[in-house]
Amino acid sequence: MAAIRFKAASRFGADGCGHVPQLTPNFAINLRLDRGQRCNVAGIDFGETAVYAMYVSAGESRVVGRPDLEGGVSLVFVMDGELALVEGSAGRPVCAERGDVWMFGRSAEFGLAVIADAQLVAVTLPARC
Repeated sequence: MAAIRFKAASRFGADGCGHVPQLTPNFAINLRLDRGQRCNVAGIDFGETAVYAMYVSAGESRVVGRPDLEGGVSLVFVMDGELALVEGSAGRPVCAERGDVWMFGRSAEFGLAVIADAQLVAVTLPARC
């Protein structure tokens, strides 16, 4: 499969909430954005692996997992900004800021607070290599 470059900005529905459109025939970022929250993404899809840079403005977001991606993972490197896991953490909130890395399953679903506008670099990897 040939590599496909992509670049997109978030789009807003009638309710004012945003999402990132399907980026390539095989790759999407399953992120639901809060009212007025913005996201820009640019990267390259290698078929089962994608590498991309993303800007997300402050607000409450939701990562919506897909069951068909069970076993796949995303590694998210925080270049700037601050994120917090809204649900799913026991005790203290799980936060990430410049220099931190998060890893989560592509089928996972969770709330995400973007506390300060964030610049991220991410890699998605397939369930099987």
